[in-house]
Amino acid sequence: MRNGEELPSSSKRTGLGSAILLVIDALQKFGGLNVSQVSEVTGLNWKTADRVLSLLVEVSEKMIGKKITEYNAGQARMYILADEIGLDRIPTRLRDMIIREEFPEATEQQNLLVDLLLKGASCSAMAAEIGDSTIELDLVRTGRAILTDTGRIFLTDLGMRIARGSLRTYPELAQE
Repeated sequence: MRNGEELPSSSKRTGLGSAILLVIDALQKFGGLNVSQVSEVTGLNWKTADRVLSLLVEVSEKMIGKKITEYNAGQARMYILADEIGLDRIPTRLRDMIIREEFPEATEQQNLLVDLLLKGASCSAMAAEIGDSTIELDLVRTGRAILTDTGRIFLTDLGMRIARGSLRTYPELAQE
């Protein structure tokens, strides 16, 4: 298909499960494809590729924020459909403990965000002096801060939220 790459195909009849896996592999490997291209790279007939794509779209819309988990229950396998748990669904105190365990120290960006927050740099009138570091420019590039025409910097709403979360997770940043 693209760059001369193709997924292996078979002239045998393909079961639904195998067809789904072939289509998912094709989409992962090649990105956006139309039905004819999916058919071409998977070796599936056009109608099968179309049905599988339609099924995947329908299932993915219903699966947003959901996860199917398989459990062994003696001789049987049990399946549970539940909300997928992300860090935003975990109680704040527990989430902060998990983050702290994985990342024992705040990053330079978090340090700067908290520093700007504590200085009250939340609007152009309260913008702080910019240092010589590229970290400030990274904050601007990632939408966490805004650089004024006078070369000063202040936090965006996103930057303030991240700074508050960083301060909650790393309270020692208030003392630095």
